[in-house]
Amino acid sequence: MEEGTLEVTLELLPDAKAPYVMFRWWQPLISAGQSRASWALDDVLIGANDTHSLGFDDEFDPQPSNNWYSLMGSTPEVFCQSDQQAIVFGRRQDSPRYAETWDFEMTTVAFLQFDLTMRCGGTRLFPTATR
Repeated sequence: MEEGTLEVTLELLPDAKAPYVMFRWWQPLISAGQSRASWALDDVLIGANDTHSLGFDDEFDPQPSNNWYSLMGSTPEVFCQSDQQAIVFGRRQDSPRYAETWDFEMTTVAFLQFDLTMRCGGTRLFPTATR
């Protein structure tokens, strides 16, 4: 992982382990010209385990998969000197910024994992990586 990148793994709350669950990453306010205004999402994994046939795995390289319902205000590109593409939010100031999945049927052992990168070139955002 690059500096400023946090790998996040979340066990879902019991209410989220149900049919018709959607996930959304979004930025409510746009702070143009500030280092926190740009961010990237990468290596999104949704499922029960790494071999779950009905899960979701997207590395955005070379392009986002068809698993996304909507990607607004984003472009697939290299971000913060990474060696592969991520879905980057913040280059466009004229639209909302969010990524939203289609519905999933989540099981009792489901989890969500993703890489989040912010503040490229700024001070270190996360003192230590957490999972």
